[in-house]
Amino acid sequence: MGAAIDKSINTGNAPYVFKINGVVHHRIGTLVPSHGSPPKFAQLYIYDQENELQNRLNIFETDGDHADRPDPEILLSLSSMLDTENSLVQTFRYARERVLEHGDQRITLCLLGCNAKDDVQYNLPTNGEIAGIIVGDFSAKEYKFDVLVYDRNRGLHQISPLHPFYMALQYPLLFPYGERGFHLGTKYNNYDGTGKKYVTMPEYYRYEMHYRLNEPNPFTCYGRLSDQSAVDIFSTIEANRLQYFIDHQKELRTESVDGIVDAIDKGVTDGDSVGKRVILPASFTGGRRYMVMNYQDAMAICRVYGSPDLFVTYTCNSKWQEIAEAIRFEPGQQPSDRADMIVRVFNMKVNEFITDIREGRTFGKVIAVLYTVEFQKRGLPHIHCLVWLAAATADVSASIIDGFICAKIPDYELVSEFMMHGPCGDANKKCPCMKNNKCSKNYPKNFQDETIIDESGFTIYRRRNDGRTIIKNGIPLDNRSVVPYNMKLLKTYEAHINVEWFEKRRKTINAYRMV
Repeated sequence: MGAAIDKSINTGNAPYVFKINGVVHHRIGTLVPSHGSPPKFAQLYIYDQENELQNRLNIFETDGDHADRPDPEILLSLSSMLDTENSLVQTFRYARERVLEHGDQRITLCLLGCNAKDDVQYNLPTNGEIAGIIVGDFSAKEYKFDVLVYDRNRGLHQISPLHPFYMALQYPLLFPYGERGFHLGTKYNNYDGTGKKYVTMPEYYRYEMHYRLNEPNPFTCYGRLSDQSAVDIFSTIEANRLQYFIDHQKELRTESVDGIVDAIDKGVTDGDSVGKRVILPASFTGGRRYMVMNYQDAMAICRVYGSPDLFVTYTCNSKWQEIAEAIRFEPGQQPSDRADMIVRVFNMKVNEFITDIREGRTFGKVIAVLYTVEFQKRGLPHIHCLVWLAAATADVSASIIDGFICAKIPDYELVSEFMMHGPCGDANKKCPCMKNNKCSKNYPKNFQDETIIDESGFTIYRRRNDGRTIIKNGIPLDNRSVVPYNMKLLKTYEAHINVEWFEKRRKTINAYRMV
């Protein structure tokens, strides 16, 4: 896979993260390695077959992954299984015989593709249906839908993400039989002639990644390999969407720079400004126009209703019963192994959470709600939510705030599990919140008998010294370490839900940038 893989992020005790940078593309090399180079990837099925097992083990030595070096017996068993069951592996083995047979001639392996007009069935393919051997010279233009694997001295070349074996070549363990993957022209089952006829790339991969009872799914149960494939799939889908926008720039009213020479004559020397400008519409999630459009929508709501009243942060709980029940069907799995299940459950919880707020079941009648979903680098997903209350809050009082927000330890285990900050400071200088030997969130707070709003408009919540403490990591914590919360939300959703009274004077712009 051609992408910059960032391995530096996996430090500490947080769950494993597969992180890439740049455009993802799959490449394939030649049938045999260049002179003096060891075989790798698909070449292992063709070159020096007598030492194939050792050649595979040597890859981990050169990559420096000694800790992840596989058991030779398991590796041999997997290789034998692929030889027996995988049609792509059998094709490469067959190519080896042809290379030996026609050693003095050019040999090219052609992995057959298809275009949108081909009617491909999704039964297990045979060798003759997926590949052909070309002996001698030929014109590559005749095989524009296929993947050509040359014998030698041709370097790497890219595989189209629309080729039916795009994923099967990269992840043989996810496609143990060498099955076809997504390609253009994939039809819906039982198509009745109305509506959409063909399956889209996101629909296809959602189907593949969905868990089915008593049917172990390689896309979700292969640990780090499943993580990598999920990132690969998402990047492929995003690249396909970007290509669509590139191909339809006329409809998007693109502007073209007249030419590189004209641009240089005008004093433009930055490569980013020279050439053709590609416009990403607001419909592309994460693009600049998408972000600006949503920001302007949020500011428009603020112009109509004024500043919001509540700022809520709701974080996913990996111990939710729904997640625990979903992963119990795969022995040994942890929530961190099933990012797909975490986001599905969290999405349903968020929809219920926002519905409760909008319909007045949490804070009473509200006039507007905004929220955004964020994915932390190595943590769980969470949302930031702004709430406008229907009741007039221009003359806000401590009693109004106390009716929505609490910062004390009651007789509930929920506060102990979800809403205690730290321990940090001198008791735990390695806590993630510590910056320059100080807590970046300013915990523990000072005791406070009554809620007040200071001269700058900042709310200081009631934190009485009532003697109640909670032991966390062996350290006693009191009300000074309680993250402000709403008891009704906490009991309903059993998660970390931080509720703050909005500091209207200083936080409006920053909050809207966050949301």
